[in-house]
Amino acid sequence: MMRLELPSDKDLLAAVGELTLRHEHLDHILRMTVRALEGREIDEILNDRSLRSSASLRKGIKKQGQKFLGNGEDFSVLCSLLGRCELVSNERNEFVHSVWVEELDRDSARRYESGEWQALPKAVELHGLSERIRLLVQELIASRFDEGVLADVIKQAQIARASKA
Repeated sequence: MMRLELPSDKDLLAAVGELTLRHEHLDHILRMTVRALEGREIDEILNDRSLRSSASLRKGIKKQGQKFLGNGEDFSVLCSLLGRCELVSNERNEFVHSVWVEELDRDSARRYESGEWQALPKAVELHGLSERIRLLVQELIASRFDEGVLADVIKQAQIARASKA
């Protein structure tokens, strides 16, 4: 018999919270990148319901990137960066969107979309994923402001908007 219960391990619960907050940082920097590329106001971008998912944010950045970069090496660099964002989002989703249960006479477990029951992760595993997300957020920020591929795309978008005005 299964019960819908939270794990009693406080370190594990804290790691899930950290992971959730770190991932929101990732979505926020992706959202601000879309804003910069499209020249939209912050309130407008924060209230845009079409940009609620990580996938829609990555798709918007990729679309704008291809528009300004074409299909060359810089676009490949951008796609690689967005691909790593997708990987950490998928890993995070596997943990956060699983059903976590406690079974009588068994260890606690979680079930994700595959339908298979898996052991609960260790806190250290979630901390490791949180750290990878933190580093990726730093890389995205640097890429936007320190002459990285996103900085180039943003500059080109700004130039295109200015020439239309």
